[in-house]
Amino acid sequence: MADNYLENKMEDYRRGISSKVPRRSVSAATANPALSVPQQTIVLLITDTELLTALLQLYRDIPELKTAFAMTDYRHGSKLAQATGSLFVPVKAIDDAAFALLSDTVGNRWGAIDCVVTDTVQAISDQASSATAPCCRTIYYNFAQNYDLPIIDNEQSVGNRQSTISVNVASHATDMATLAKLSLLLLTATAGHISSITLK
Repeated sequence: MADNYLENKMEDYRRGISSKVPRRSVSAATANPALSVPQQTIVLLITDTELLTALLQLYRDIPELKTAFAMTDYRHGSKLAQATGSLFVPVKAIDDAAFALLSDTVGNRWGAIDCVVTDTVQAISDQASSATAPCCRTIYYNFAQNYDLPIIDNEQSVGNRQSTISVNVASHATDMATLAKLSLLLLTATAGHISSITLK
């Protein structure tokens, strides 16, 4: 029985007949045609582990997104990368060196970075001061309640390569899954002129 089964499968394979149905991925972006996310390479430099996990779980189901993140905990980062299909870059600390390493790794592997999602001001200031900024959009989760950030001038930067969208979160008790879904909205092409959102 097993020999006949294998022989039949081999004949089907040679003839180009496959009983396998092609696998289809249904994502939040395709389930809601009004929310269309273009293909993007996203770098996550997040210190809040709960927010990082929520973002990676959301992005996992969207085939248009390639994601990479940095984390100090090697074991947890490896498990998170395997569970979400993203690229994990282990670092000693979430700082400017981590941003540089993450940017270089992603740049060498996938090319240009389209978006940086972060909750550290350091990543934004490093990107702003760089002569060859690696991306065109930054989503900054601001839990510090310091809404005046002396960083990139959005009026100037939209025409060039960069723009920063600040998500000001007044309470750290805000649901991280909701914050992650908000980033999905900010990744769409229609979010180009948004400079800040404040959640109270």
